[in-house]
Amino acid sequence: MSVVTESVEWSFAREGELPGEEWDAWVVPAFGDSDEWAASLPEEIRSSVAEARSRGVRLEAKGRVECWPTHGRLPVPYLIVCGFGDGRDGRRTTTRDVRTALAEAGRLAADRKLAALAVSLPYAATVDDGGAFGAFAAFGAKGAREPFFAPRRVEESWPLTVRAAAEGLLLGAYRPPSYRSQADDEAGRFPIRRVRFFVGDNQTDPPSLERAAEAAERTADATAFARDLTNTPADRLGPSELAQQAAELAAEYGFECEVLDEREMRARGMNGVCAVGAGSVRPPRLIALKYRGASRAMSDDVHVSEAIGLVGKGVVFDTGGLCIKSCEGMEEMIGDMGGAAAVLAVCRAIGRWKPPIDVVAVVPAVENMPSGTAFRPGDVIRTYSGKTVEVANTDAEGRIILADAVAYARELGAGRLIEVSTLTGSALATFGGVATPVTSNDAAFLEHFLESARLSGERMWPMPVFDEYLDWVKSDVADVRNLGNPSKWAGAITAALFVGMFAESTPWIHLDIGGTFWLRKRCGTEPERATGAAVRTILYYLERIAEGLGGNTFE
Repeated sequence: MSVVTESVEWSFAREGELPGEEWDAWVVPAFGDSDEWAASLPEEIRSSVAEARSRGVRLEAKGRVECWPTHGRLPVPYLIVCGFGDGRDGRRTTTRDVRTALAEAGRLAADRKLAALAVSLPYAATVDDGGAFGAFAAFGAKGAREPFFAPRRVEESWPLTVRAAAEGLLLGAYRPPSYRSQADDEAGRFPIRRVRFFVGDNQTDPPSLERAAEAAERTADATAFARDLTNTPADRLGPSELAQQAAELAAEYGFECEVLDEREMRARGMNGVCAVGAGSVRPPRLIALKYRGASRAMSDDVHVSEAIGLVGKGVVFDTGGLCIKSCEGMEEMIGDMGGAAAVLAVCRAIGRWKPPIDVVAVVPAVENMPSGTAFRPGDVIRTYSGKTVEVANTDAEGRIILADAVAYARELGAGRLIEVSTLTGSALATFGGVATPVTSNDAAFLEHFLESARLSGERMWPMPVFDEYLDWVKSDVADVRNLGNPSKWAGAITAALFVGMFAESTPWIHLDIGGTFWLRKRCGTEPERATGAAVRTILYYLERIAEGLGGNTFE
């Protein structure tokens, strides 16, 4: 059985069969005791395992990957061994382990230009537990129960194992665009072209594996799209260019598209976006996309009556404005539109997938620059909702443009909101680039979303929303202040609650990807530089919505 997606041909066979000479490499997982997994290898290759073991190499260690030429002992020219974990911590292999291990294998295969891979998956992994504790009710959120932590159930899933493996291969093999004068001739963003999974005998639903592979390629493609956008230098991607990207996407996939320029925004009262963009010679844009898929629903079971709103911060470059940043690391601010990139990437996946849901996406696109026309500390801005904002710091600009965007998304019919933004350095200081803090005003919404994060393998963690934090963003001269007071306390929380004020009673989730949108060193599935943070989780959530929140998408 096989399925061909836009960039990869996927096929499946039973574990125990040997890959033939049409494959460039055979990817084999190392797990538990080496004698256990090595016993499944042909006798001709076990000597290589024994030799590595004699040198003290722990092939089973997570993140370990080795590539050996087979020298004619097997039909395939290379054997890639990747570590799934040695079991010393008492944990079973999870889908996150699979995704991470196959990312290392995909990275190595891409480096060696191995385009056709045979991959052994001898057993189904358990679904990742989302960290040391499972999801819990949002502290202070509407409908929240008493806060509690609960260990997650253990469940095995062949479709989610295959999806994790396929996503890992592609995410690891991702190659960003190059701007060198003599760029390498790469075969697209995914050098891998054919993959065959050899799955265990206890797998009984082949069509579900095909659907899993399709979804994996769609998700990886969207993540790569977000990475490409976020990696684009600011001299090549201003507000107008970002709007053009959105318009092209809309034309390709049949979305409704609206782009407002600075005059139209000013006339409508979108003064937050206009104020932040006033310092740049490149004027701001407000982008709105609409996807109407609910009418395609074939039954009430999958029909969603309200639109899901996606809002992404689109600061194409952030100097900090008049409150200018330090020059150290400022080049990374080409990625301050990572939230916008994530939202447009999700829209790209939706366009390919055609789910039976309605989606509204809003992206405020600006450049925050210092100049004689820039907005100033002490200014009071009347936003699109009518609420006024005292500007305490021009480097807390993202929340100001999001105020207009969230209000506009609600006006366009969003019944619940997912807002993504590189909002604070506090998110990085708190979670160290490992996890994305999540804030919400609705406990049920949050619980479903965190379950989607668990399935996707992205680390996310809920933040408290106690009323006391709201006091810290109160202003003496306006409705709200754009910086918490004290400014150095709970920055990720106060910034989130500022944005939440403009969501009002609409169920809302805020993802602060300020620590996860960009890495200075690759880690697991994520490359150096732009990561495409939050794309996978949002897509997993939308898939569960499209399936009526009836568990995972494939079973």
